[in-house]
Amino acid sequence: MYIKLLWDLEQEELSTQKKRQRIKEIEEELKIESEINLLKDQLGDVKKELEVFLRHKKSIESDIEDSNKSLINIMEMLESKKPRTIKDTKRLKKEQDALAAKIESLKLSLEAREKEIRDHEEKEQLLSKKIEEDEETLKVISKEYKKLEKEVKEESKQFQKEFKEKVKGIPFAVISKYMEVKEDFPHGAIAQVEQGYCGNCGSKIPLEVIEAFKKGTEEQIVRCEVCGKILFYQ
Repeated sequence: MYIKLLWDLEQEELSTQKKRQRIKEIEEELKIESEINLLKDQLGDVKKELEVFLRHKKSIESDIEDSNKSLINIMEMLESKKPRTIKDTKRLKKEQDALAAKIESLKLSLEAREKEIRDHEEKEQLLSKKIEEDEETLKVISKEYKKLEKEVKEESKQFQKEFKEKVKGIPFAVISKYMEVKEDFPHGAIAQVEQGYCGNCGSKIPLEVIEAFKKGTEEQIVRCEVCGKILFYQ
């Protein structure tokens, strides 16, 4: 049957069309490369900020160490029995209080820097892990993309050759009508009748049409009254 031959050809073509569709999907997925670059920029910013916080932390720790040394010296001076005036004693105690307050303030700043460092280190780890995962995904889909591109190219060439050969025996009126319908349905102009229903739109095929199929000729072309596809009755 001519329609069956065209149906079989369409099924072969459908496999290639699915691969073309997958290629389009992959082209969207490949945009992940831009996302990776954005993540890398973010990672670079986080690393720079982390370096600043680490330098600041080191500076605060150094300041605390120096202040503690100065405080110890003042405490030793106050505890010593070396004669001094009341004015000098008051001055030393005032310096002691100021240093103690400064050290407490520095410790609070150090805690804040350490928290910022922990937060940035955690963010750095998360970004690095995300980049690694996305790069692996990109590698996989890029490989699939190249494979499908090659297959589609080869299959399309083979299909065109096969189509020309197989349709030689089909009457011009049939193939002409088929090509006309296919302009409206480039992804498949034929729908198989399945248990009395159109395989494309699901509408019920009239019983007289089914009977006509059983008695019809190879040249017969019947279209679904709802969707317009050519019907194929197995």
